[in-house]
Amino acid sequence: MKKIVAKTLQEAITQASVELGCSVTDLDYEIIQTPSNGFLGIGKKDAIIVATIIEHSNPPVTKNQTTHQPSPEKNQNKPSIINDEDINYEENKSRPSYFDHHLGVQTQENHHGEFEMGKSDIDEVFFKEIQDPHQITQEIESELKELFASMPYKIDKIEVGIYDNQTLLVTLDGDDSALMIGEKGYRYKALSYLLFNWIHPKYGYNIRLEIAQFLKNQEEAIDIYLQSIISMIAETGKAQTKPLDGVLAYIALKKLRDTFPNKYVSFRINAQDERYIIVSDFIKNE
Repeated sequence: MKKIVAKTLQEAITQASVELGCSVTDLDYEIIQTPSNGFLGIGKKDAIIVATIIEHSNPPVTKNQTTHQPSPEKNQNKPSIINDEDINYEENKSRPSYFDHHLGVQTQENHHGEFEMGKSDIDEVFFKEIQDPHQITQEIESELKELFASMPYKIDKIEVGIYDNQTLLVTLDGDDSALMIGEKGYRYKALSYLLFNWIHPKYGYNIRLEIAQFLKNQEEAIDIYLQSIISMIAETGKAQTKPLDGVLAYIALKKLRDTFPNKYVSFRINAQDERYIIVSDFIKNE
C-alpha cells in the first residue's frame, strides 16, 4: 500500500503506477482527498490517494507454456499452444475490467460484432472542455460573492460580465465602495492586482475593475490631462507624459494609441522607477 500526494488526481495515479512499478490498469486506489484550487490560492488542497497493486487470482499463462489434453485422435499427446488471448476469453468479453469499472469506461458491441469504447468519466478528468464566457463570468461572480460575504464591507452589487473578447468587466458597488478604493486608489490597485493574478492565469482574460464609477472618473480625469499632450503632439510630432500611476497609465496609453495610430506610443521608466509614456514617430530604416 502506497500513499501518494500530488497536485492533481491524474498526477497522483501516474505517480502511484511509477512507484509501485505497475501499469495504471493494475492499480487499486482510494481517494483520500480530492484536489481544490481554493480562492486566490487560499484553501488550496492537493490530491491524496492510497494505492495498491491488484492481485490477479489467475496468473497469466506465457505463450510458450504448453498443456496436454486427452484426445481420441492418434496425435493426442501432441502439445497445444495456449495464447494469452485465449484464456478466459468468453468471461473477459462480457465482464468489464477493473480499469473500465473505476474510470467509468463503457463498451458496447456494434453491428459488426466489434467492441467500441464509449464516452466515460475519464473524459471529464483528462479532457475537460473549455468553458464558455458565460460560464466563466457566472463562476467568478459566484466566488466573488462568497469572498465578500466573509469581509467586513457592505458591497451590495457584485457583477461580472464581458467587456470585450479579451477583458472581463468586474463591477462592485455599495455603502463601503470608498473603503474598497482607499486613499489615492491604493486599495483599488491592490484588489485589481489580486483579481488579475487569479483570473488571467486561470481563464486567460484581462480585467476591468469598476468600483462605484471610480474607473470612469479616472478616465474622465485623464482625458482632461491628455488634452495638452495631444495638442503638443499635433504641433511637434512628439511628447511625453508626466509619471502616471497604476490604472491611469494604461488608460492614457490606450487613449494615445487610439488617437495616434501611426505614432510610436510606449511606456518608459525613469530613474525613480516611475512609469511615463512617450509618443514619437516611428524610426524608418533607410
